[in-house]
Amino acid sequence: MRLHLAGVSTFLAYSPNDVINTYVLETFLDLKNKKENEWIQNDYFILDSGAYTFMRGNKGDINWDLYIEEYAQFILTNSIKYYFELDIDKIVGLKEVEKLTDKLYQITNIKPIPVWHMERGIEYWDYMINNFPYVSISAAGNNFSSEWTRTKEGFNFIEKIINKALKKGIKVHGLGLTNIKAMNTLNMYSCDSTAWLFGNKMGNLFLYENGSIKKIKQQGKRLITKDAIIHNFKQWKKLQDYYLTK
Repeated sequence: MRLHLAGVSTFLAYSPNDVINTYVLETFLDLKNKKENEWIQNDYFILDSGAYTFMRGNKGDINWDLYIEEYAQFILTNSIKYYFELDIDKIVGLKEVEKLTDKLYQITNIKPIPVWHMERGIEYWDYMINNFPYVSISAAGNNFSSEWTRTKEGFNFIEKIINKALKKGIKVHGLGLTNIKAMNTLNMYSCDSTAWLFGNKMGNLFLYENGSIKKIKQQGKRLITKDAIIHNFKQWKKLQDYYLTK
């Protein structure tokens, strides 16, 4: 399984060479105004649409057709292989999302990764796995309760629909499904996490150990930002390498 480390654009200033041959996920919103994106390795890279930011309420006055055109152009300019649709169901409705997704495909000629939210219903999951080679499940924000995924009922449901996709040979990405139970149990092709960033924000160090990550609170010590973020990235990279063998 590919564990993509999300939010690495902030890390590039500290140790850009460490990103080489690392599975990462980055958002279009964080990259679109950057002039240098040569570090993107397309077999290792997934581009996020930025939908989560909009779903959190920071949508402003946006022309979605223009946004899609800019998103598509970025994909073409940087030869992106894997990217998510703009799953802004809560803002414009599913039918409009489908139009935007179709427009992305028409411009790029590359099928996006659609994002399943619980509100879309099980029938829509069937539609996705019958029409796309790579699909995803969202476990972040208000659209798919991450707490629900931790219940026995919710977890078993997710496991069931992922296995349904697997039987069809469809790849499944878990957006935010990166707790150890999920990664050890669910037959995901890939998933992503921003958790490696939280250590530096909260004054903690991470330690990889036997297929897991431990958080170590630095009591009475002040972290050196550069050293801490490089350390935490490398520890999560070890976890990434571990899951590539599973």
